[in-house]
Amino acid sequence: MVLRECGICQSSVYPTEATTTCPKCGLTFHAECWRENWGCAAYGCEQVNVLKPRDANEPVVEELPPPIVTETERLPGDFVLLGAAAIALLASALSYGVPSLLVGLGIGWRAIKKKIWRDPKIFASRPILAAAAGLVLLGFAGGIVVSTFWWHRE
Repeated sequence: MVLRECGICQSSVYPTEATTTCPKCGLTFHAECWRENWGCAAYGCEQVNVLKPRDANEPVVEELPPPIVTETERLPGDFVLLGAAAIALLASALSYGVPSLLVGLGIGWRAIKKKIWRDPKIFASRPILAAAAGLVLLGFAGGIVVSTFWWHRE
């Protein structure tokens, strides 16, 4: 059996629950809702914030722990260049190594952009980039040889 609804949380108030009735407007509240809201929730009622301490300007808000933010890691550029170098290796076979040359320009652009070209051990510190550069060289040289035999055979 439901007595009525709470004026704050709008859920049912059962006869067995502790309640508080506003002395001015007559709304019924759960006793806990009345305390958490610091009084009545009716617009214009004199009992709004009646329980609020006089020295407090802001309601006491329970500190929530900071949300757990997980950053999604983007695909590193070195791996993108490695995949592009592998695809360009196949495409370079019949196009005189031009796709591999383009990927090689991408590797150079990344080295300049990230300022890693100054490092004398550039390929030791970045093995994925070294593998991509190796595939670029193989694709460019192999593309010239294979394309020459393919396109200029008699």
